[in-house]
Order: sequence, then C-alpha cells, then structure tokens
Amino acid sequence: MKSPKFFRIIFCITLWAFATTFSNAAENNSLTIPRVDGVPTLADFAGMRPISSLAKSMSKAENFTQREPDVGQASSQKTEVYIGYDDENFYTIFLAFDSNPELIRGNFSARENIFGDDWVGVMVDTFNDQQSSFAFASNPRAIQFDARWTEGSSRRGGFDPTFDAVWFNEGELNDQGYMVSLTIPLRSLRFNEVDEQTWRIQFTRTIPRNNEESHWPEYSIDVEGRLNQAATLNGIRDVSPGNNYQVIPFFFARELDALDENAFGGPKFGRSSEQEVG
Repeated sequence: MKSPKFFRIIFCITLWAFATTFSNAAENNSLTIPRVDGVPTLADFAGMRPISSLAKSMSKAENFTQREPDVGQASSQKTEVYIGYDDENFYTIFLAFDSNPELIRGNFSARENIFGDDWVGVMVDTFNDQQSSFAFASNPRAIQFDARWTEGSSRRGGFDPTFDAVWFNEGELNDQGYMVSLTIPLRSLRFNEVDEQTWRIQFTRTIPRNNEESHWPEYSIDVEGRLNQAATLNGIRDVSPGNNYQVIPFFFARELDALDENAFGGPKFGRSSEQEVG
C-alpha cells in the first residue's frame, strides 16, 4: 500500500507541472510592436487587408480564442489586429470579419453605451505589474468606451469607467464585417520613464448574437487573473508619457447697478464694475 506521503509527493509534482506549463504558455505569448512612419487609417486597410507600406509594416495578432460560450475553442469569426507606434501615439487597427455582416450590431449611442453591440477593444498594462491596465474599446460606429481595469475580486476590482482619456477612433461597416481604428496618444497613458518599455497587451472581440467573447491571447476562465494571461509587448523605445498640464486663460468683467440705501441724501442706485484676468 502506498503511503500518504507518496500521494502528497505525486500531487505536488502534478501541481508544479501544471503551473510550469501555464507559466511557459503565458511567456510564449508575446508581440513586438514596430515604430511606424505615419498615421495609419482605415484607408490603409481598404478591402479588409493591409494595402499600404505603412499598414504592411505593422505587427499582426490573430487566431482569437473564445472565453464564452465555448471555452478554449477558436472564435466563430476571424479577427486580425495590427499595431504600431510613433513618438506621439499608440495605433491599433481591428479587422473584424463576419460571415453574416448584415447581423452585426452597431448603434449610434451615447459614449460608453456599447455593450449591446458588437465591439472590439485593447487593454494595455503599461507598468507590466499585472495589477491594473488601461482599456479602450469601440463599436462599429466608432462609439468609444474607456476605463481602468484593476485586478481582484473586491469592490475595487474590474472596470472603472470614470476614467476618461483623450483619444481618437474610426469605425466602418462593410460587406466583409467591420473595421475599427484606435489612436491613443501616449500622453493619455502613464508608464515608466525608461529607454525600452515592456508592457502587457490583450485584444477582445464580442459578438452579441452568439453571446460570444473571444480574446488574443487566450483569456481562460480556468485560470485566476486576467493580466497574468495577457501577452508581453516589446519594442517601444525612447518615448515619454509627457505631462498632462493644461493652460486655460480667462477674462471676467461685469458692470452692475446696485441700490445704496445709506447714500447721502437718501437711497440711490450706484454703478460699479469688476474685471479679473487669470
């Protein structure tokens, strides 16, 4: 008969092997982002493919994996994501193919009210601490959503949509699906001031008619945590987050007539004026 100690050893070895396998899989998910010469737009991807030299110079991610409803299965629709950066901006282009484009949901709605629609998004953990990240998303009509994500199951965990950044996007429906571009100014982010950045990145696509949520890289419900499953992003060099200072000059002036009840000779109206510059 095997001793209890033997079974504890077998259990520990099995647990260690599983953890090592997952760790290696996570480390193998990496993406290198190139510096681009120009601002990519949807016109660079006309026909749902990179057609310009600028578009072809960007890095590509594909082969999304479902988180829901069929865990671990390939997404029911093809998605390609192209990324690049320059001194000022972080660029992301989504090509969301769809075999039934007439069923795509995309409404002109209030900002951040996109979750009944098809949408795509990106999360970037700019400090690579697996604790928090910036999230940016858009539906096919270019309605924006942005938030801060915090790891954990407490009340502070999850998305905080009170975060509002200045960024730019485009959306376009076509007979093959839809395209979305995100242009995120680096000054809208926070990251370490080092020569070479190492971030983490995750892409998301949802297809509400299928109750489908898919990601690159895989974001498994069988693994606790989200940012620890994100891919490492390398290649960003010699950039600065800048300073988000705003200088807003103002000038205020007014003239008014006020009743002076204590005036010599009886109450009367007096005129006064104010000016202020700042």
